[in-house]
Amino acid sequence: MPSSVAELIKLEEANTDSMILYPNGKFYNVYEASAWLLHTFFWPDIKIMYKEIKPGHEYVWCGFPLESLKTNIMPKVKKMNLHADYQKIKGQEACLVKVHPLKLDREAFVKWRSEYLSDYQRVKNLMQPFYGSMPLYKNTYDLFNELTHIVHHMPRNLRECLGDQIMNAITQANRSFFVMLRTQDLAAHLQKLDQVDLDVDTVVFLSRLFIDQKHLDLERQTQLMTKYASMRRQLHLYRQAKQKELAKAQAANAALAKTHDVTGQ
Repeated sequence: MPSSVAELIKLEEANTDSMILYPNGKFYNVYEASAWLLHTFFWPDIKIMYKEIKPGHEYVWCGFPLESLKTNIMPKVKKMNLHADYQKIKGQEACLVKVHPLKLDREAFVKWRSEYLSDYQRVKNLMQPFYGSMPLYKNTYDLFNELTHIVHHMPRNLRECLGDQIMNAITQANRSFFVMLRTQDLAAHLQKLDQVDLDVDTVVFLSRLFIDQKHLDLERQTQLMTKYASMRRQLHLYRQAKQKELAKAQAANAALAKTHDVTGQ
């Protein structure tokens, strides 16, 4: 079994007819073309995730618990008259599994892959202008960047499960920020802020899971928790300011309507 994700990606580039399931602790990880095959033929609603190795070098992947191989995959393998080859991997609880032959439509895969990666890049690019003009987003963005750095240096077994969950939660939070900031109506803007709160809480919750495992030194833990508290306080103050702005606008509209009623009489 390849020792790095880069080697896995190279294998997937040469893949023509097989879905390869790579064991990783209590999970199977599935990358690139194999992920497309899994999504297309076996598990249409499985969550597809992305990861950026470095700028301009990303990949898509998904994962599932080991026990799902028997419940979700193998019944369909049998029904489709496919073969499953097993390879014992040193240090892994489960075997590497290769399901074949499957029709790998390379053109369809590339289009499917680009949709996920372009969505990630689009959100990242759209949020960039707010970095210099909105202190709340700047501080949140800086925290997300620090978390990204931490994820990249996680132990591999954590990076490919919890780490990728954190990265996807960060992208979702960025997307929610963008939708909120594009919403001009104040009442709707506050509703979108509710989603931002939820998504930011998800990022914090997932990163706390990592922090609680004591992989960071005490000073780094304290710095992160201080930044979390500051970000939450800024979100709270932003909400208060928007609520006051909405109340003021509603009062002005009510006064204007009352004036129109009096004039009409």
